[in-house]
Amino acid sequence: MKRTIINKVIIASATLLMLLAFTGCRDSSIEDDFDDAAQMASTSAAATTSKAEDVEVSKQLSIADSTSASLSEIKITEDLKGSISIDGSALMSAISDKIAEQFRKACPGMTIKTALSGTEEGITKFLNQQLDICNTSRQLSSSESNEAKAKGLAYTEFKVAYDGVVVVVNKDNPVDTISSNELKAIWEPGSSLITWKEVNPNWPENDLMVFGPKANTGLIEFFTKNILKTNDSQIGVYTEVNSDKELVKSIEGDNTAIGLTGFANYFNSKSSIKALKVDFGSGPVTPDIDSIKNGKYQHLSSPMYLYVSNAALQRTEVKAFIKYYMENASKIVTEAGYVPLADKDYAEQLSALN
Repeated sequence: MKRTIINKVIIASATLLMLLAFTGCRDSSIEDDFDDAAQMASTSAAATTSKAEDVEVSKQLSIADSTSASLSEIKITEDLKGSISIDGSALMSAISDKIAEQFRKACPGMTIKTALSGTEEGITKFLNQQLDICNTSRQLSSSESNEAKAKGLAYTEFKVAYDGVVVVVNKDNPVDTISSNELKAIWEPGSSLITWKEVNPNWPENDLMVFGPKANTGLIEFFTKNILKTNDSQIGVYTEVNSDKELVKSIEGDNTAIGLTGFANYFNSKSSIKALKVDFGSGPVTPDIDSIKNGKYQHLSSPMYLYVSNAALQRTEVKAFIKYYMENASKIVTEAGYVPLADKDYAEQLSALN
């Protein structure tokens, strides 16, 4: 409650400052505090990447419009008909929806029903055998696997992509690294921290503005489970934003701000905002393609999966759809803004499918 009131006051003050700026007036007290702290903070060459590295990563994560011609051609001996039901993770839906869209164009006789009720509800429906395919932002737990066995549900797991939660701040913020414990202190339920210095005594004594996506999103669910160590999606008071673009604007426009966003949104906005390294207990880790793939960015990166019932895989149209999915996953994953698997990983899953 305390942080909510402070946030509202600061937002109102920021609005007033913007109006004053247009009339030639300017209050630089907050900026000066951070500027002074920035001069005291040491800079590191490791905090920036070379142009060559940026170009290479940009190639891997460029967001482009996909076309049917650029995707794998579906080769079948007969017209596909039937219906496929997909539900689950909102994060994964960006990939599955695009695959389904292109598959429908190639197979107009097919009906593919997609929904995004969330990983937890999607898994519940899948275990109750109400779905052919479930999108998830995590692996099934041992208790869920046991429940599937008890219900006679056999399934096949397909790994599709990696995603990472990135902690972002204003580019003028002198803070470079944050620990997982400090993250927990900021976002945990009941937190009353209202200044950066309260989080870490070495940080500036400036107001702490906290931003993030809506509480019912997959990103927040993942963050609460892995950083706050709770499964009930309870999180401290923060300012919710409605879109990735709105989050970037909020962070870019306030040098006291901190927020959570997905890796793709950060990468495509890195000229406007800064990612903090995260120390999980073994030293600072920079969120990038390599650290997300190799697991060093632990607790804040995770594979994303498809679960397909084996009964559904016996149907020609479902098997053709999953084959098409694996053949085109790398391209669509990249376009959706996530980190693709190595080509050999998709190839191995295709081989197992065949």
